[in-house]
Amino acid sequence: MMPSERNSKIVAFLMSLLFIGYYGVQFFIHGNTTCEELLTGGSYYIDGKWQPSTCMSHHYSKDETRQCLKAKRILLIGDSRIRQLYEGLLSFYQVEGEEGEKHSDKKHVVESENIVFEFWWHPEINDSTTKLYDKLLLLEPHPTIVIHGAATWTIKLSNDASEALISYRANLSRIAPQMDSLSKSSQVIWMMQAPVKNEKFDETRSMITNEVLAEYNKAAAEVLGPTNVKLWYSVEPITAQYPGEPDADDDGLHVSQGILDEFLQILFNWHCNIHLKPRGTTCCVDGRPMPNIVQIACFIFFLLCAASSVHLHRAINKRRLQLTQPPAAVNGVEPGSTSDANGPELEVVVPPPSTASVDEDNDMRALEGQLKVSWSLTKFGIIMAYFYLSDRTDLFPRVNKHFHILHFAVPLTLFLLYGIWDSKKVKRPDILNVEQTTEWKGWMQLIILVYHVTGASKNIPIYMQIRDLVATYFFLSGFGQFFVSWSKEKFGLIRVCQVVFRYNFLVFFLCLVMDRQYQLYYFVPLITFWYFVLYITMAIYPRATKAKAEENSLYYYLMITKLTVLVLIIFLLSFSQTLFSIMFDIPIANELFRWPGTSLYEWWFRWQLDRYVVPFGMTLAFFLLTAKAKGLIDDSHAGDIFSANVSLAVTITGLILHIIHIGRAFFCTDKPSCNRIHVYISVIPILSVILFRNTLGVLRSHYSVFFAWVGTMSLELFVGQYHIFLAEDIR
Repeated sequence: MMPSERNSKIVAFLMSLLFIGYYGVQFFIHGNTTCEELLTGGSYYIDGKWQPSTCMSHHYSKDETRQCLKAKRILLIGDSRIRQLYEGLLSFYQVEGEEGEKHSDKKHVVESENIVFEFWWHPEINDSTTKLYDKLLLLEPHPTIVIHGAATWTIKLSNDASEALISYRANLSRIAPQMDSLSKSSQVIWMMQAPVKNEKFDETRSMITNEVLAEYNKAAAEVLGPTNVKLWYSVEPITAQYPGEPDADDDGLHVSQGILDEFLQILFNWHCNIHLKPRGTTCCVDGRPMPNIVQIACFIFFLLCAASSVHLHRAINKRRLQLTQPPAAVNGVEPGSTSDANGPELEVVVPPPSTASVDEDNDMRALEGQLKVSWSLTKFGIIMAYFYLSDRTDLFPRVNKHFHILHFAVPLTLFLLYGIWDSKKVKRPDILNVEQTTEWKGWMQLIILVYHVTGASKNIPIYMQIRDLVATYFFLSGFGQFFVSWSKEKFGLIRVCQVVFRYNFLVFFLCLVMDRQYQLYYFVPLITFWYFVLYITMAIYPRATKAKAEENSLYYYLMITKLTVLVLIIFLLSFSQTLFSIMFDIPIANELFRWPGTSLYEWWFRWQLDRYVVPFGMTLAFFLLTAKAKGLIDDSHAGDIFSANVSLAVTITGLILHIIHIGRAFFCTDKPSCNRIHVYISVIPILSVILFRNTLGVLRSHYSVFFAWVGTMSLELFVGQYHIFLAEDIR
């Protein structure tokens, strides 16, 4: 390990500890505050959508809210601003409110779900408000949600007299106990006053200013803050920071439809999330599952590994100290002495090492080996703990992803510049040499990470490029594993176990620690499955290998036959989902392929999406190795594969082919139709990169150290992102 790499890991570990410590203290003191913060803060992101401060919200549809609000009563009390919220609720359900007096009570019932929306016209806080709450407390049953807000009428009628604010505070103090009592059976919200656009007002409203509204909001917060009434602060920044254009509803006092929609989504998230628990949502979602017996057993196992590491470390240090002690004196004479004070000169002979000292060396090596294993498992346990804290607890805040092309392009540009700068020569300039394929995995993985961090899956052209990158991973697996089987004839059980262990070790523990289904990590089951397909194809008798083919050319035709049969089987399976399901819906084993729940559709979808790429990798490896064996291609040197002009033309062709393929993705209109085409053309970008990267000697004989370093841990990064960057919104 390079010093810089080691230092980077230490810095990353210390930063993680700081994050865990900071948010751990916050969580210990305040607990899960996402519900409160949903009503208190947030900001608009670059895409113009409102984002709560520390949690992921859900955009509710009409059908979802019908399910959530079924047989419930929502009561809104206040002035025309609250009436606008009431009318917004009716508009959301695409129903017309009752005609009648503007300044009057209103009611509408959604008959199919028995949802009752009511508005009580009460524009001021005065003595009659106390009677109103007395009446409300006597009603049975109480409303599910009560939203109250008022101030502008008081300011307008009093012409912003200071006495009016004093009276407003006093009247709020009288109804505060009633609202607090009501909050035991209903969800009670006090809606703060949103900012106004005073420049749009005529003389009759000119006294309503944001400074005055801030004083009234302050009074409401001081009076109602100690109660269980929820204070809806976020209406202020939602209105003040709104990036959209004003519409006909925006008269300075009332808000635009876009702002009203944000109010409704906040309200739905605040009330419905805990009941519906929509996917990819953390706002107001309580009840994280407690660790099950398997998870607890895993934690105990890793703790025992840590304790064992400490014990072994102390034992080794103690043994080393004993071994460095000087040998004991012989007859009172220290080893190395040449004379005796009471007699003639003596020569003390130190006996040669005994078998006991050899045993001690063996014991020391055994202890060091045990320490290496236990310490590695301890570090692995720390990583598992971080994944668990990130995904299965509310320790760290989460926010929705808001895609913007600059967020995607800028980090990729920086990675590209650094990757090009940090380059060196390969050891062997073969076509698709190890350094190059590792580098390929590295820059692909960086693109995939940025793709998930920035939420770029919403962009169809980018989504299709990521699909090509995932297909390329399967191609590289097929190419590499075929090379090992064909050239090195590695068909033994040990080799199979090594590959399966390498692919699945991390995912195996993640399934246990995170309590997730294996199929959630679709890439690992797929690459493991395709390895077994490749292994069976290569290992089944009659077995074709490079050595046999050199002795008898018929084995070349045998290999071509095997590859053809494999493609035909895949082709037939792809046309029958029923047959595919029968093959994999085998008791016990089918648990490996089900997700979500007991469905096999996701496995079918993922399998057929890149079904021809691994056979293509095997076929390309076969023809490349055969061409090299026949002397048709010579890549043993660092020069061009063909003549200078031809090599340059092939390289440019590969580049143009890739650009055309990327451009084609911009004509995609939807993901399903593009995925159907992707199955058959995903080999194009793979071929284009191979042509571009391998024909010219200068490109083939150099690689990016940085990208190759990332490529060495590409599988771990691919899997780890599920619990870091996709913790709540896995797709």
